[in-house]
This record gives sequence, structure tokens and C-alpha cells, in this order.
Amino acid sequence: MTIVNRQTFNSAGLPFLTCKSPQPDPALSYKSAKDDGATDFHANNFDFSTVLPGQDWGDMTAVCGSQGWNLNSRELAWFMHDLMLTAKILPQTAVDEMRAANLGMFYADYGGG
Repeated sequence: MTIVNRQTFNSAGLPFLTCKSPQPDPALSYKSAKDDGATDFHANNFDFSTVLPGQDWGDMTAVCGSQGWNLNSRELAWFMHDLMLTAKILPQTAVDEMRAANLGMFYADYGGG
């Protein structure tokens, strides 16, 4: 966490971020009611027309890289702005390459989903 904060989030001027919600009642995430639990990507797993009850994922510090960070909406917008429109986090050539090749966070269609 320290390295990612120092090299990525602090480069954008964000405060120290964690993988555990600082709130006693964090926002919940929802799972598609059609999700079959398969680890491969297919459309039903991403059909959120009906959802299962919200889930509190708790403290994800031990698996932060694969499970995500706790950012509020302002911090997320700040991060995305600085990632996409400045060279504070990545050089613009790297962002352009990611966009052109659908790498990283860019959309890829896994079967009509």
C-alpha cells in the first residue's frame, strides 16, 4: 500500500488511501443475479438488470491489488483526471497506447456484455 500510495496516488496529490473503508457502514457492492460464479468472462455475469443483496467486502488490505482501493467519488474523479489528462501518473504516450489497444481499464466486450 505504501508503494502504490507514494508512486501513484500521491503523484496525483491524493491523500493516503487504503483498502479498508474508513466508514463503519461502507457502500455495498452488488452481484448480478445471473452470475454463475464462473471465473471466465461472459455476458450473464455482467447483467445487472437484477441484483443480489449488497455485500460488504470488509477489510481487503491483504488482497488490495486485485480487489480494489477505497476512494470516494471525488478522489476517483481526481485520480482519473490526473491519469488521463496529465503526466503526473503515466506519460501521455502510455495512456494513448492503453486506449488504442484496450489495455488496463479500457472497455473490452467479452461476448455482448
